[in-house]
Amino acid sequence: MRLVYLIRDNEKTEVDLVFNKPVGVRVSKNATTWYYRCFSYRVGEDDRRLLYSDGWTGPIGVFDLDKPGHLKTLFGMFQSHLRSMLEHQILLAVGEHTPVELPNKPPPSGPGGHHRTPVGSAIVKVCRHNNEHGYWW
Repeated sequence: MRLVYLIRDNEKTEVDLVFNKPVGVRVSKNATTWYYRCFSYRVGEDDRRLLYSDGWTGPIGVFDLDKPGHLKTLFGMFQSHLRSMLEHQILLAVGEHTPVELPNKPPPSGPGGHHRTPVGSAIVKVCRHNNEHGYWW
């Protein structure tokens, strides 16, 4: 069993893959659960609970490189977290020059808590597979 850890660092705007177990991470004897900051993760599974947290920095997944299914999940999770971070950074950068959201408008139907301008909506659609209220995967 060769475990690797997917780490998200919002301060540096990156997602890294590390081979050494991060501080504060425990893997059970049978390597089925990963505990970190009171969250538990099943090895090789994509847990999307932390995808929506812009302030999250730390481990977000653990995978066994000896299992092909884990590798597929790892790449999918890596891509969805990068899309999430990229969307956030683009909205911040564009928002400095033109408004990308209208915070005092009522929320749209579906997920989300604010109504975006047409510019912000277009950015979100690109990052979420042409679905403004969709997800990054």
